[in-house]
Amino acid sequence: MSLSPYVFDASAENFNRLVLENSHKGPVLVHFWTPKAGPCFILMPRLVKLAAEYGGKFLLVMLNTDDLPELARRFGVNSVPTVKFFWRGEVAHTIHGADPDSSFRAVLDRFIAGDANRAHALGVAAWQSGNVQQARMLLANAAMAEPDNLAIPRDLAKLLWAEGEGAQALKLLDSLPPDARA
Repeated sequence: MSLSPYVFDASAENFNRLVLENSHKGPVLVHFWTPKAGPCFILMPRLVKLAAEYGGKFLLVMLNTDDLPELARRFGVNSVPTVKFFWRGEVAHTIHGADPDSSFRAVLDRFIAGDANRAHALGVAAWQSGNVQQARMLLANAAMAEPDNLAIPRDLAKLLWAEGEGAQALKLLDSLPPDARA
């Protein structure tokens, strides 16, 4: 059942094409849900509404975990609702529970805004998942591609600080305008 031109139901047969292949063209959100959990039914219409509002800038895929438990396990889904944001064939971000729409919009806007913002979002996601080297590369590239977005070097400085490279973090922060150092 397709709820809109941008909302699809996942199956074992269409998941790779619908999610993984399409995520190379733009963001794909997968809503892992079950009819046994009330919060899933609260979140579902909100996600469908977001898909309509964004008008095709992302695809929304509904995956019933009762029907497709192997796909839920494959992506580490232990509770529902869970929404995973796929980008370039990988999970780039996860939201557990029926978060406010603003949470979904914030993540979507990072991926949709442009390549530098996507690299920024992927860099933060890589750092959160423990891939520090990839995070450093993505954040550095994003900072060079979009020098006016001061959130990118701030996040890179946070990463450097957390990894014990305080001197480099301070040097990077000192290069920013004073009002952007917070």
